[in-house]
Amino acid sequence: MASLQAKADAAKTALASTSTCTTATVVTLKELLLPDIETSYTASQANSRTASKTTTNSKAKRTAGSKTQTAKSISEQLSSKDRAALATHVINICIRSLNEAAKPTTPATPIKQQASQGDSKKTSGPRTLRRSLSAPLSPLQPRTLNRVATSPNIAAKAATHAATQSTGCLAAVECARVAFTCLRSITGPMQVAQTDFQLENGMSAFISKLLALGFQDQALKELRILKRRLDAGVNKSTKPISTEGQTAAQVILELLDYGDKIPDNLLSMVTGCQIQVLRWIAHSKKPAHIEAVLPLLEESHVSSPINLLVRSGAKNAKETQKAARQLASLSQTLLSLAPSVSSKEDAVATELRLSPSPTSAFKLQVLCFKIQLRWWKMAGHRGNVEDDILSPFSRCVRAYTRRQPPTNGLTYDLIAASFHALMDLVGPHKSQAKASFDSALTSIYQLLGVAAQTDRQNDAACHWFQKLKDILVPDGESAIRMFSISARLLAALLKQSKHDTKTQQLVQEVTESLEGSLSGNITDLNELLESLSLVRRSAVGFLVSNSNGSEVKDDTLKLILEHLKTFITKFPRFGRRWLGAPPSRDASAKSVLQFDQRREVLMQSINQILDGALVVINGDIQADSITWKHMDEVLWDCNKLIDAVLDPTISRARTEQLSGYFAKISSLYFARYNQIRKDLGKSKQVNKEILQCLSRSIEIIQDRPMAQQEKAHMSTKLELFADLCKAANRSEDAIRTLRSICTNMIEEGALVNVTTALDSQPPSIAWSADDKAEILSRTLRSIAKLDHSWNDWAFFLPEGERAAVLEHLMQIVGDTAARAERLKLHDPSVQALLRIYTPDRFPM
Repeated sequence: MASLQAKADAAKTALASTSTCTTATVVTLKELLLPDIETSYTASQANSRTASKTTTNSKAKRTAGSKTQTAKSISEQLSSKDRAALATHVINICIRSLNEAAKPTTPATPIKQQASQGDSKKTSGPRTLRRSLSAPLSPLQPRTLNRVATSPNIAAKAATHAATQSTGCLAAVECARVAFTCLRSITGPMQVAQTDFQLENGMSAFISKLLALGFQDQALKELRILKRRLDAGVNKSTKPISTEGQTAAQVILELLDYGDKIPDNLLSMVTGCQIQVLRWIAHSKKPAHIEAVLPLLEESHVSSPINLLVRSGAKNAKETQKAARQLASLSQTLLSLAPSVSSKEDAVATELRLSPSPTSAFKLQVLCFKIQLRWWKMAGHRGNVEDDILSPFSRCVRAYTRRQPPTNGLTYDLIAASFHALMDLVGPHKSQAKASFDSALTSIYQLLGVAAQTDRQNDAACHWFQKLKDILVPDGESAIRMFSISARLLAALLKQSKHDTKTQQLVQEVTESLEGSLSGNITDLNELLESLSLVRRSAVGFLVSNSNGSEVKDDTLKLILEHLKTFITKFPRFGRRWLGAPPSRDASAKSVLQFDQRREVLMQSINQILDGALVVINGDIQADSITWKHMDEVLWDCNKLIDAVLDPTISRARTEQLSGYFAKISSLYFARYNQIRKDLGKSKQVNKEILQCLSRSIEIIQDRPMAQQEKAHMSTKLELFADLCKAANRSEDAIRTLRSICTNMIEEGALVNVTTALDSQPPSIAWSADDKAEILSRTLRSIAKLDHSWNDWAFFLPEGERAAVLEHLMQIVGDTAARAERLKLHDPSVQALLRIYTPDRFPM
């Protein structure tokens, strides 16, 4: 017994600090506290050696000796009372030492660190020189891979100290586990009517220390042992200890499930164990575990921690306060399971290998708010509903709608059900929820409407946006937000089957607001563009569904259709205003970046904006129900909008696709020209409009590449324009336009093939070398028809190209002139050619 007492005293001394506790201490405590296990292990070793084939007497002697030693060890054991006392002492001292280890260490000051480094430098030299041949050849300190730059000795010492402390903590943890195993073997299984939970409370405190120190594996083992004891107390059938065939998530799931028959005396222990399981999950941060336990956390589950804590708090005032504190702790623990709602964390939050799904994360967050409201009610706490519940809930909803793809199911139903459940729990505190433009309640209403609109639940969307419109009073600063709400409401109303004067008035209001102020921050402006884009899409669908050819008889519907057409045709101008003027050369980098961001946003819907406006204008042209002023304003806005978004940084394919709209706009002007040219000469106004249509058709396309000009039939339009200008006595305008077009064509290389062909072929063949040459020839012919006074506008061209143009003009003039007006040597055109074709350079 003296040796046993000495071992016990030595173990107690070693356990006083984690730095002195080693694996030898663990072995000693196993011998003292678990003699049955050690004895059975030794006996099994001896029996196995005896059963093996032995041919020498020495082996037989060793076998006999081992049996004698086993019998001796059985006789030298501590009594159950002594083992229980020693185990209790070990547990207390281990938890105390683990408490000290869990405290954060105070970092040394830089002066002390430098001094210690200096001392180490002074003493390290002599010590290494005194090393003798009898010293061990192994290094004094373990070496590490040279993956980082060499650090000072103080860092290496700190790392070594941390490793030693971690090893000591692990040994202390194992000693405590041995002590708990001893106490459990002495006290036996848990009883249903048990009232003393000293052992279970000790295990719970020990698990808390394990979680604080990061010993996840040991904490999980102890949690499973505690769960089996509690299952015995609630008469719940337990599964075998082996986890073969079970996933880690299934193991964690079982730790939270206690069935539906939990006696009142075990409520505190069960809820404590459940909270520790959730803390373990929070430390592990594994999405599979979080997804698995979520159904067991819902209030619909009988043994969920929320229900058990509410039931526990209903006992008496003391238990009520304790349960309220536990609910508050549970709320914070569950909140840590969900990813942050910051937009910077969206990439992590949507990666299913790193975070639970957005739906599961949102359910966890809603559960936290429910728990918070319950402990408020339980503790009589008067919290701020606006700041503590509704505002964070709105941020959670915004993050959920941002992260949840629309294809992954309906999000509105979950958000609406969660909001109604929270408002039911808020109860008498509803009066604290304010309805203003900056309030959380208003933000939630708008998020609900947007979610309903995304899920195509238009009735629900109308409900929320109408509610917003009714309770908010617009002022100068919030006009743009009110405009956005009205647009959302209109987009939802247009999706419904029946429409009345309310819809007609709202369409008119939104259409007129397109010309209103656009002062606001970037978020409000982006929201406004998104809302109006929804209206535009709904308006296009509404017009298509009501364009079946039959005449609309309902006056209200007629007004709605007219207002929607106006809305669609005004959208290009709104897009230009929303984009703003491009930054100047002296603009700041911030202004340039903001403009690029706005242009990128607008580029996402510019095709639909232009297509809608052009389709409406084309329909009005075909119906002959459009005025020149309205058509010119809309088409010119479309033209300027394309110019505003085109940029050298845009891809070539995208640039070509957008540039194709110039030809479409030019064609619409030309279509209007073809429609009204039959009325030429009826009035000055008609003649003016005909000329304006053709002029705009040419102006839109004249600075575009040659391929686009050919696609828009530029040459035909030029010839028609020359004839019109001549008939309208506007020769100067025609000549100026034609010359600029010729200049552009020549700069595009239209004269290259002509000049080359003239070296070996007659002019008639050379000017038919390709399509570009033919177009240029017709343009020069149009100039010759209008400009009878000689003007050498081709002076800037290279000599060869200039000679080709002058020669062609001279030929055109000669062909069109009367016999009495044939060219002479002193004519300006002939003189200009003779100055190029000098006798010394071009002899006959």
